[in-house]
Amino acid sequence: MIRETLILRETNSEEVDTLVDFVGRYYAFDGIPFHPFDVRRSLLQLVSDPRLGKAWILQVNGISAGYAILTIGFDHEVGGRIGTITDFYLNPAFRGRGIGTEALEQIEKEAVMLGLEALELQVENDNDEAKGLYRKMGFQAADRIPMCKRLTEIREQHEK
Repeated sequence: MIRETLILRETNSEEVDTLVDFVGRYYAFDGIPFHPFDVRRSLLQLVSDPRLGKAWILQVNGISAGYAILTIGFDHEVGGRIGTITDFYLNPAFRGRGIGTEALEQIEKEAVMLGLEALELQVENDNDEAKGLYRKMGFQAADRIPMCKRLTEIREQHEK
């Protein structure tokens, strides 16, 4: 058996198109509407400002196998700065091999080095495989639902 080596390679603006491709695959998997122009613009902002978080390409034995995005926020409920794993995706061929577990362990270490107090993430209700991994890693479901309001229309009205 060949030993698999996982590297979380922090991305930069020159690699954003690779991330956009992975985001498209992830969104297709989860049934999320995909707008490549908007995704590219926001990823460029993320990788250009370390205060916002980090984006990694997950490489297994030198092959790009997936990606992860960690954004940084603040929540007094957890005692300060909190990291949100907004995206965590592995190509299907790399699942079920312990790579997700190892990647999350490395992300946890990065979060500690960034001075974060907690990590959170979201998972689709019907993704039992991912929920099992996250529970195994110590994540607990909160008795809340995320709610979102896009401010695009308000911003556009304000700019007129």
